[in-house]
Amino acid sequence: FAYVFDEKGNYYFAFHGVKTYLKNKKTNILKPDIEGKMFRKELIEKAKNGGGFVTYHYKKPSTGQIVEKVAYSIYIPELNWVLVSGTYFDDIEKRVSTVKFSISLLIKAILTQYIVVSIIILIISIIVAYYFIDKLIIKPINDLKASVDYVIKNKDFTKRVEIKTKDEIAQIAY
Repeated sequence: FAYVFDEKGNYYFAFHGVKTYLKNKKTNILKPDIEGKMFRKELIEKAKNGGGFVTYHYKKPSTGQIVEKVAYSIYIPELNWVLVSGTYFDDIEKRVSTVKFSISLLIKAILTQYIVVSIIILIISIIVAYYFIDKLIIKPINDLKASVDYVIKNKDFTKRVEIKTKDEIAQIAY
């Protein structure tokens, strides 16, 4: 909504987004909320000083209950308007709860993906490590053992072990 004022300092509704019947109706800026706060006057003062927030208590149309509200006001000199926009704290709290829940779900989804990707990487790493351990360590040892078994079983000391590497297993084979 917006207030407009005349040269005598009377304030009128320039418009109201919900209560359209208030247009051009005079308002009492000194009328306090249930806690005695002259919020209309404070909204106007904040607006004329560059804009600002004001909290107060007001009847919520959807429930009919008096609840805490926050509004921002700013003065628009070209229109001679004090423009005000506000919302109820319980609506903010509901929205925050919804956002918190959404963030919680998102974090759980990200953690799940992270765990799944980590497990996949771990499995791939184990498979690759097993392949290289088998190829570079186990197979050469088994080949050496098979050659030694052949020599012992057949008493064929002319048999040479085929050596393809220059590592510790190759040194044992010499």
